[in-house]
Amino acid sequence: MINYLTSVILVTFLFAQHERVLNTYSLGNSIGYTEWQSGGQTDFGEELFCPESSIAVGYEGNTGAWMDWFRLICRELIEDGSLGTTSYTGWNGESEGGSFYGPYELNSEKALVGFQVNESTWCTDCLASIQGYGQSIEHIAFGNENNSDYTSLPWLGPTETGVSNIGTVWVPDGSVIVGMQNTEQGGYVHGVSWIFRNLLVMESPDLMGDVNNDGHVNLLDIVLIVNMILTISDYDPFADVNGDMAITIIDIM
Repeated sequence: MINYLTSVILVTFLFAQHERVLNTYSLGNSIGYTEWQSGGQTDFGEELFCPESSIAVGYEGNTGAWMDWFRLICRELIEDGSLGTTSYTGWNGESEGGSFYGPYELNSEKALVGFQVNESTWCTDCLASIQGYGQSIEHIAFGNENNSDYTSLPWLGPTETGVSNIGTVWVPDGSVIVGMQNTEQGGYVHGVSWIFRNLLVMESPDLMGDVNNDGHVNLLDIVLIVNMILTISDYDPFADVNGDMAITIIDIM
């Protein structure tokens, strides 16, 4: 009996190396803008987007006593919720002063969903610093609160002297930052509004044969079914691939 099951495993293994993703993620068509954060400037300028199908995951830029320029770091959103190729938005700000800081980027499969911004008390109408907050792709897509148990990135720019806190903005739950809008006025960074899109998830139906519920049907599931047969374990509907209300060699095949 055991030798026969072993043979079945070896043969079936050749046909069990395909994988299916449990959930599929994508960006929706809905685009929105957060409230304006600035040191007084409200003359809306250029919209700076991540490339299509990419989301913001970090930032980098030049800063001194106040911000000279910064840009968002973007990563391609893959259907399985992982992140691919790195890209960038255009620059907010045009000054060549200050020193370069960054890149500051969220780890794992996380994306930006909020920002705290400080304005400068030394430079009229200038921003001083920004700090971004992130959540996991899964957390965002399923509409959980963006401002709960978030991950913080380092500040870009000064935070201790010569600054005044403007406040924190969050994109709506279920949405992710994909760009920003700057001001028409050039030079230093004078203001920002964060552009967001909704993040969609399509849940796959329950996968028959996925005994360990990891989203894949492979050798691990075959081993578990074999163990159920040999030990006469309790009935598991996911192991009953042919639906005959019994766990047998037929389900392995």
